[in-house]
Amino acid sequence: MVSVIYIASTGRSGSTLLERVLSQHPQIWAGGELYLTWYRGFMRNEICSCMVPFNDCEYWQKIKASFLRRVAQKYDIRYINELIYSHIRYRFFYPKFRIKDEILKDLADIFYNLYESILEVSGRNYIIDSSKTPLLLPILAKHKKINLKVIHLIRECEAVAYSWEKRKIKIPGTNRFMPRYNFIKTALVWKLTHKLISKYSKDLNLKTYKLNYLDFVRKPKESLLNLLNHLDIPYDDTFLKIFISSNIVNLNSEYHIISGNPIRFQKKIIKITPDLDWIYKMPKWKKIILKIICKIPI
Repeated sequence: MVSVIYIASTGRSGSTLLERVLSQHPQIWAGGELYLTWYRGFMRNEICSCMVPFNDCEYWQKIKASFLRRVAQKYDIRYINELIYSHIRYRFFYPKFRIKDEILKDLADIFYNLYESILEVSGRNYIIDSSKTPLLLPILAKHKKINLKVIHLIRECEAVAYSWEKRKIKIPGTNRFMPRYNFIKTALVWKLTHKLISKYSKDLNLKTYKLNYLDFVRKPKESLLNLLNHLDIPYDDTFLKIFISSNIVNLNSEYHIISGNPIRFQKKIIKITPDLDWIYKMPKWKKIILKIICKIPI
């Protein structure tokens, strides 16, 4: 049995910060967006948060060897990548596009073997998968040996839309930037994503904890302890020493995540504060449109 803490949300909702703080726990391994492991790591050899490419990261090479040993007789990497790319799509939410049972079984088995390999190499008891997409929930829930717990992370639609329109360096020290999206597209994705998370949590009877991002950044220590208690993850005074004060935290543990948000490349003491720039800098007309889109029922 593998214990997986799945962060379900939209991009730019604070999942990276949350997983960074959670991963300071000695029994939790943070994996980032693990559904992109085969594309970013196996296929494209992107950089790990330890600042070396995937193929040069000793930690990931051990995980890769363990994973390939488990699935060698069943799947190859190109098949896995194509399977994920072609089936983790919002169209599969609609009945006429349901994923076939044999594909669903293959996907669940692939993720289970990746999780098993990570736990074997890391020696930890829990994995954080911050893939965020709700479309993985029915896949992971299908496997009897995956003990799935979900954090439903919610950030204001306006804040998410504002963040996606900002120009942001992807990897420190490079000229590579993260993608940017139109605010209307962001709002529509935000709306559908949170509807699906709520639907799957209810329909699949998942153990889900709703966490408001603003509550987390305003009271990070209190929010974290409430979350750990809900997830039934024990902690002691040694772990709590990561908090220098109620909102200053030391993010200095070993960390291996492939590409993604630039905060993944930082090992330092940070002050967690709300990012409320959108309130003052977003035009009023945009706020009105976003509020209308996000309030109308699907």
